[in-house]
Amino acid sequence: MRLIEAYIGEVTRRLPEKEREDIALELRSTIYDTLPEDYSEEDVKDTLSELGSPFMLANGYKNWPMHLIGPNYFESYVSLLKLILPIALLISFLSLLTVDFIEHSGALSLMSIFWITLGNAFVVFFEVTLQVLFWVTLGFVILERTEHKKETIKKWSPDDLKKSPSYLSENAVTKKEVFWDLFWTAAITALYFNASNLIGVMKDGEMVAPFFNNDVLLSYWPLVVAAVVGEVLLAGYKLFRGVWTKPMALLNALQLAFSTTVFLLIVFNKNILHSKIMSYFPLPERYIERSLTITALIVVAIVIIEAWKGFKRVGQARA
Repeated sequence: MRLIEAYIGEVTRRLPEKEREDIALELRSTIYDTLPEDYSEEDVKDTLSELGSPFMLANGYKNWPMHLIGPNYFESYVSLLKLILPIALLISFLSLLTVDFIEHSGALSLMSIFWITLGNAFVVFFEVTLQVLFWVTLGFVILERTEHKKETIKKWSPDDLKKSPSYLSENAVTKKEVFWDLFWTAAITALYFNASNLIGVMKDGEMVAPFFNNDVLLSYWPLVVAAVVGEVLLAGYKLFRGVWTKPMALLNALQLAFSTTVFLLIVFNKNILHSKIMSYFPLPERYIERSLTITALIVVAIVIIEAWKGFKRVGQARA
């Protein structure tokens, strides 16, 4: 029965992978031995109520000491790190390679530039890895402490299974969608912090006219970092929950709203464009303002659609 399998899934997903199969068999046997021969859904709910919350039952199978990231969240924590680290390291390496290519183009061979980048990459990789570990760990510590209180205090009912990822597998949050969310976040972040070297007019391998005023652009770094951290924490929450819920859709909408606000603040800063770029593109100021407004409207429209999709998926999960 679907309710039984959902219950077993909710218990075993909180346990180490190597123990899941044995415990699933044990639980399945216990549940079916307890049920009458011609059982109904009410009989199943009574049996599951006697077993109690999957969260508490899973804790009963654990014989481990306390950890900074407990077993309840550890798999999601590791999964998120496996997604973020390769993306962050790849984007960092490509950014370094691009910058070194621009600086040394014409003076050194492509292979020489590659080896220079590889030498510089170790320090950058170390820093990126530390940053990813720190922020992801901090986020999961906060999530776990909050969730532990909720799940311990809230009275559990078998009907809660109908809101679980094990029951709503057809509407689950996939690792693929989380991967692409993180990929684009990492790519845009790398572009933001290296804009002066990557975006603008180049001549003879040198950046002669950056598109953005770098001092003005980087003055927004605290807001940009906050948006990135929010996206990473949201990704971790998605992986843990495993299915779209109303709080998740609301958090997703708030994250989109915050990131969009930061984008608009940057775009509509009158000093954001570098003075040199105007000599290469002598356009009327009215034309530039109109272009920025159209771009902003397109971005806002996309964000509204993405936020609406989140709430739509919650409705599908309830259907």
